[in-house]
Amino acid sequence: MNTPEKILSTVRADRFAGRGRELARLIAHSSDGGILDVHAAPDSGASELLRQVYDHFFRTASETVPFYFRIRSGESADDAGRRWVREFITQTAAFDRRVPELIAAKPEIHELIDFVSEHQRSWIESAAGLLRSDAPLESLLAVPFRAAANGVRSFILVDEFERSADELADAMRRVLADEQLASVFCFARRHQPKTSPLARLHLDHLAPEDAKELIADHARERHVSLGEEVCDLAVLLLASRPVLLKAIVDSAAAKDASLSAFSDLARVYTDELFGISIGRKIDNELDRIAGDPELEKEIFKQLSATQESGNSFEVEWQTRLGLSAAECDEVLSQLHEKEFVSRAAGRVYFPRNDEVFADYVRARAELETSGKTRARVVAETLTANLARGPRLLARRYRREATVGLRELLAGFSGQSAALASLDFAKFEAELKGRSDDEQLAKIAATPERVLLPQIFFSVNAADIYPSIGRVADVERTAIGVGVSDDGDETAWLAAEFDSKLAASLDLTEYWLDRLEMAALASELKNYRLWLVTSEGFDEAASQAIAERGAFGSSYRQNELLRIELGLADSRPRQAQGRFEITIPMGGDTEIVAARFAEEIAERQGFSPRDINQIKTALVEACINAGEHSLSPERKIYLTFTPFGDRLEIVVRNRGLRLKDKLAMGRSEKDGQRRGWGLELMSKLVDSVEILPTDDGTAIRITKLLSHR
Repeated sequence: MNTPEKILSTVRADRFAGRGRELARLIAHSSDGGILDVHAAPDSGASELLRQVYDHFFRTASETVPFYFRIRSGESADDAGRRWVREFITQTAAFDRRVPELIAAKPEIHELIDFVSEHQRSWIESAAGLLRSDAPLESLLAVPFRAAANGVRSFILVDEFERSADELADAMRRVLADEQLASVFCFARRHQPKTSPLARLHLDHLAPEDAKELIADHARERHVSLGEEVCDLAVLLLASRPVLLKAIVDSAAAKDASLSAFSDLARVYTDELFGISIGRKIDNELDRIAGDPELEKEIFKQLSATQESGNSFEVEWQTRLGLSAAECDEVLSQLHEKEFVSRAAGRVYFPRNDEVFADYVRARAELETSGKTRARVVAETLTANLARGPRLLARRYRREATVGLRELLAGFSGQSAALASLDFAKFEAELKGRSDDEQLAKIAATPERVLLPQIFFSVNAADIYPSIGRVADVERTAIGVGVSDDGDETAWLAAEFDSKLAASLDLTEYWLDRLEMAALASELKNYRLWLVTSEGFDEAASQAIAERGAFGSSYRQNELLRIELGLADSRPRQAQGRFEITIPMGGDTEIVAARFAEEIAERQGFSPRDINQIKTALVEACINAGEHSLSPERKIYLTFTPFGDRLEIVVRNRGLRLKDKLAMGRSEKDGQRRGWGLELMSKLVDSVEILPTDDGTAIRITKLLSHR
């Protein structure tokens, strides 16, 4: 008979995205013997991965017989052992006869005995006898070895191992440690097994591109229309978690709904939060951890309070929950294991980057404590989710444009760097405005150098000092800890921030103070502060940086430092072809466009003064496009075309043409402001043209490349 495409899996093998390396690793382990531990992130699709492994062996008619066993919460060790025997016999019989339908049918053991081939019958009868006796747990778990003695070579896949009681977990470890058979134990990555083998596999969430492929494939399979921008937003909102991405598509399919627009996603996601699959899943996990409805309510109340404050003391949890120290420790351990909270040094921290769990806690708190009707809470949550989409995408664009401070600090290994690569005042006086080759030559020859520390590890600053995560994107602050040249422990604390012009004294001192507070909160004794911004610092800001023994650098200096340390290519960058980007309107996303323009203009060889003029004109054009658009998608489309003698930038919006906007009766004041905006652009660049399109307006900016 033909083996179906899916046996235990829910995704066709040819559409199983992003796990090729992990799948190959597990398949290869089948011939290694012993135990392989899989440490899986929440909702990373670990169960589906194991099922794909199972289906692989079933479909390929391998001599290796796959056995998939999922641990059940609250099941006694003896019950689990007996279920182990029944399911092992069933799956082996299904494999023997290549009839996968047997697995779902779950026939009686005596029916299987009559069904299997003759050479399998003896060990199955022997195993069945265990179910009619008071056989100890280890004898039940050893059934695969009975099969092995009869030529059945099994590959054992144990899912959700963290749910197993201590007795069951210990017995499984002891029995399956034998090198004769290969086993995989899959569990939550924060779970700490009593014993752990040398073989490990870490399963994180999908890479964004793989996550996009997964949700797009699943949408096609479920006949759900999926917009490209919605796909991006879903991946961002759900943190590339396969389980949640599929849940959103399944929910839309169940409602016969589309996912073509942000509003579609907001409606489906809001419904999910209020108890369809995502909300219900979290409810069930909290119920399981609590084991009692009243305790579950108190746990949730404390979760909500911790969310408000960012963190709380463990003793507060114990008092609020009314538990003993040991009981509270067990509850917090389980919450930590599920990554609903994090524990450190007697404190409990609410997860910073889990938008879904944060939304769940906020929505449920509103339902239970606000006194509002369910309809009103749902409506308000939907409105908030609708408004958040563009902001999340804008934040992603900003993150993608970061300079990568954490990775750069990790590259510090006791080298020396030119002072001009770190000190903006020095760079401005000696290098700014020079060609790339001149800058690199000067950097290489300068005797004024800074000895960098040997950094042993680097983290995002918010991981150590969560408060800084409230004022900066996580990726834009970093702490590197290591040793100085004299062997003393030292740390560098770095922050990147936006400034359309040279950073002012007030802005600079603000960020110096934030980093200083992070150093004090982290109990760092010997440290250096380092600020990075696009346009460097004005004279007063540079003086303040020097007085505090810190460094302040521009983006260009950051590039030079990377080249100097061998972390980037020093070859000249050449402009090629035509570039297109799309940004959401609002939220200062024009800064992203300005950075993109800066990169292209630098490659063409524009002077720093010309680059600043291009950026200023482009920012004004983006603001203009946002003000003159009634487009429901709220996007600005930009095209950058470098020529040999000029750079052309076209800024286009949809929804309303500029001439239509003016005809609608704008106030004299507004008209004057827009006129001033166009006049400003004309003074900054060589040409500004208004180009009406069928569904909006385009502004073309041209800047000629001056010969120096």
